[in-house]
Amino acid sequence: MTLPRIHLASRPLYRTLVLLAVGLIALSLLSHWLIGEQSHRYLRALARFLNLSAEDNLPTAFAFVILMLSALLLALIARLSAAKADPYTPHWTLLSLGFALMAVDEVMSFHERLSSPMRTLLGGGELGPLRFAWVLPGALLVLVVGLVLFRFIRQLPPVYRRGFLLAGAVYLSGVLGMESLGGWYFEAHDKQTDEIYWAMSQFEETLELTGVLLFIRSLLAYLGEFHGEFAVAIHPEAPSG
Repeated sequence: MTLPRIHLASRPLYRTLVLLAVGLIALSLLSHWLIGEQSHRYLRALARFLNLSAEDNLPTAFAFVILMLSALLLALIARLSAAKADPYTPHWTLLSLGFALMAVDEVMSFHERLSSPMRTLLGGGELGPLRFAWVLPGALLVLVVGLVLFRFIRQLPPVYRRGFLLAGAVYLSGVLGMESLGGWYFEAHDKQTDEIYWAMSQFEETLELTGVLLFIRSLLAYLGEFHGEFAVAIHPEAPSG
């Protein structure tokens, strides 16, 4: 007996991801405004579970999913490009590996563990925008990757080149720009839990989610134009006998 066919096309997939992201942002804001510090501990736990800027919670899981989806889409493009003897196949593969590492880091937070040794290396004290000092090696890594991928990005059709660069700019403005600004505010005011710092952290996470979703949109469009309309079709069959 053949079970029902499951068909997942690119446009409904992207719309679903955007709706989920908007829903998570709204839930994070509402839970913060409606659940105060004096609320029952279960309600405070719920607010943390929905908080965009907290770790090991629902938004973290969603960020992991969209980063890993980006990695899988890039791997698919790399495989299809290899079949066409595309000389830029290694660049697609490198991007795929990079996004897979970013997905793992989203869950494990390896980058934050760099802050302490980097602060020591920089002499400690007040570092302003480098309060969260991992942003320095992060920025250097972005520069190196940018140089490696420069020719690859340049040869992309203009619409995809602009799409990739816009997605990268939005994402980096959150992960490096707002992180640095938040570090400056944290050090200047020493109020990690005040409303301004909270709003900055929410905006940072929103920029990161938006950047990844913009990138996914460009990847899906690229697959549709150069490798046929992207879709996933699964045909599970019940075991015989």
